[in-house]
Amino acid sequence: MLSAVHFFLLVSFCMLLSLNSMANNVQPAQDGVEEMTIEEQEQLEEEKKRLFKIGYEEFNSKHYEKAVIGFYDYMQTAVPGDENYEWAKFFYGVSLEELGYSHAAVDTFSRIVTRKPNTKIVIYILSYFDTISRKQPFDHELLIAQALNSTDYGFIDDDLASLVHYHQGIYDARFGLAEWAEGHFNKIPKDSIYYGQYLYHIAVEATREGELDVALASLKSILRLPTQDTTLADMAHWTSARLLFEQGEHSQAIEHYKAIKTPVSEQASFLLERAWNQYRQENPRRAMGLLYAFEAPDFKRFFTPEMFILKSLIYKSLCHYESTLDTVDAFYQRYQLTLDAVYDRKRAADPEAEELLMLILNDEIVKRQWDFIKLLERERSGIETLDSADLQAHLDSIYALKLSQAGRHLRIRVDKEYERLANMLLEYEENINLVRYEAGVDKYQNADDKRYKEENRTLNEEIVGANKVVYQFQGEFWYDEFDDYKVHLADKCSQDDSWEVFFQ
Repeated sequence: MLSAVHFFLLVSFCMLLSLNSMANNVQPAQDGVEEMTIEEQEQLEEEKKRLFKIGYEEFNSKHYEKAVIGFYDYMQTAVPGDENYEWAKFFYGVSLEELGYSHAAVDTFSRIVTRKPNTKIVIYILSYFDTISRKQPFDHELLIAQALNSTDYGFIDDDLASLVHYHQGIYDARFGLAEWAEGHFNKIPKDSIYYGQYLYHIAVEATREGELDVALASLKSILRLPTQDTTLADMAHWTSARLLFEQGEHSQAIEHYKAIKTPVSEQASFLLERAWNQYRQENPRRAMGLLYAFEAPDFKRFFTPEMFILKSLIYKSLCHYESTLDTVDAFYQRYQLTLDAVYDRKRAADPEAEELLMLILNDEIVKRQWDFIKLLERERSGIETLDSADLQAHLDSIYALKLSQAGRHLRIRVDKEYERLANMLLEYEENINLVRYEAGVDKYQNADDKRYKEENRTLNEEIVGANKVVYQFQGEFWYDEFDDYKVHLADKCSQDDSWEVFFQ
């Protein structure tokens, strides 16, 4: 099998042969097209030097607005093969970067770097790509697919090489080129920030293949790294907790949830999953305490229909049948309008689907795309301040095109996420109706079975012991207390008053 380098060399050689063939078939200039005189050529060269000098002097003086105009004017006069063209385009991109036009800078740098210019230029551009890809919204297709994945950067070393090898490895793995992908991944040093990203990729792929032990081992390796990215560490803990839950290791899963450092106000999913772990460990009161956190105002914006299902299951397990039915009613009170919109086949853009649309904006991919669109609009609004109508028109066309593309991608993602959430909500409705039915059956079945059971009350049923103090809940929510919330619910399954059900 050809290596990646040999493959690119072969393609380059074929392109060179094609270009030579085209050059041999070039026709002479048509009649009527006058060639420039020597004097005109000399004047043009002098004009190029003058424009480049203006841009360069302004750049050195850090007058980036004048510099970007000077370099743009130079490039409109010069051609790519000219002596200063490569540097002019590079300084033009740096000036755009300094002025805050990050997308225009990425667009410019992406065009430069794929031509394999001066090594110093490549290092600067890759460093910029490395920084921007970790700190702000950016054009993934332009920066990663076109700039990083389409070129061989074998002459780059250190962390920048890790950046390239990671993204090229992910790209090769996505298209089934496992051998090439492994070749890239093996070149990432263990002290690189991209080594942790690589390990997480291994965990994700192992999970897809059902190899949970392999995935957990990879995640454990991430958490053992001497220098950890906080976001990646949180993702490793969260994924570990979910996999351990699937394996029935609920105590270990809870420890991983507790280690997550993401602010509690953003942990709606974490809290719900922790509550499920407590419920599976037969700690219904502790699980209910975690669910009570969802009464806090900060959690109202999250899509949590599953919370009502778990809450109703807890009530049912302790024979609180009226509370079970009340929870079912609360589910419909919260999501009835949204369910109506789904049943009426409303689209994401319809006013009736507003709640689902707001929930869709919490999707990570949608948020990233939306943030990128806002960045494009913000940067585009500043173009009109530039003192060059030609440059304004050029930059505006770049931003207009990208806004059109980004808007189309966002609409596709929103529609896809809307369909997913709608189907999920219908599934939750089916499940909670099943809980309501089972609660009705259990209510009568439990009363009949009580005649054959002795009352079995344990010490756990006591609300307050001699060494405990209980304060009545005042309706205030403190994030640092969520771990201590516990709802005291009596187990009504062994109480004799259940006989009254037959007389209702």
